[in-house]
Amino acid sequence: MKLHMRLGNCLFSCGLIALLFSSCISYNELLYINDSRIPYGNNKDTLYNIAPKQPVGKLPYYGSYPLEQYKVRPQDNLVIHVSTYRDNSTEYFNRDKTGGSSAAFGPAAMYLSSYTVNDSGNIELPLIGKVKVAGFTLDQIKETLDSRLSVHVTYPQSVVKLANFRVTVLGEVKKPGMEYIYDDRVSLFQAIGMAGDLTDYADRSKIKLVRERQGYSEIVYLDITKPETLATEFYYLHPNDVIYVEPTKPRATEINFRTASLILSAASTTTLVVSLILNNINKN
Repeated sequence: MKLHMRLGNCLFSCGLIALLFSSCISYNELLYINDSRIPYGNNKDTLYNIAPKQPVGKLPYYGSYPLEQYKVRPQDNLVIHVSTYRDNSTEYFNRDKTGGSSAAFGPAAMYLSSYTVNDSGNIELPLIGKVKVAGFTLDQIKETLDSRLSVHVTYPQSVVKLANFRVTVLGEVKKPGMEYIYDDRVSLFQAIGMAGDLTDYADRSKIKLVRERQGYSEIVYLDITKPETLATEFYYLHPNDVIYVEPTKPRATEINFRTASLILSAASTTTLVVSLILNNINKN
């Protein structure tokens, strides 16, 4: 019986060591934008960016990030605020009646005070009626509103914002969930930061992004260990984007290890109980 117990302990120890070695993560797997060409310091003669367009100094300089202007779609929610030379003439347009309290900027309050784009791509405002907004950027919508409002009010200045700008981050992050964005744009790294950063078991070379298009969803893989990712159209996020961070193989190993540990623990306990019972039987 002792021989069997020693053999079981030996096999358990060997399995434990094998699982530990198989769950190791290398240093490079934990890095973001891992490229040996990126210089240290802030010397302007060694600028580095991502699409080899213009040489600057000793290293290639790659220009600005590609920023695709978001175009409004049906079912979007627009918050519209109009100000004029005469403030009392804007009360018909501004749905926010809270007097600027902080409660007015929560997701629910913004939704209730917003204009929903209907399936035809229009919103309807007092006095000016239907306005076609689908397929246009927020700046273009602002210009249209200012032009049409000028017929009814004095020197109109409108502000147009998206009330439904939210992104969802799932998978190997520390705080998965949905985040509302109160800004005109947000990058992939900023969204990851809102989710508390990646876990040690996140696969930084396989970050899945799901983006809604007109009538379909687009799914792409992003590799944030490479600086080239910064030059893609997916670096800046769109409303309703979903980011899923895949786990590395060591994460699966860890889960299997926990399961195996429970099974081995139960087996050891069973063996011990059986051993005690057999010993008592032999004594009697």
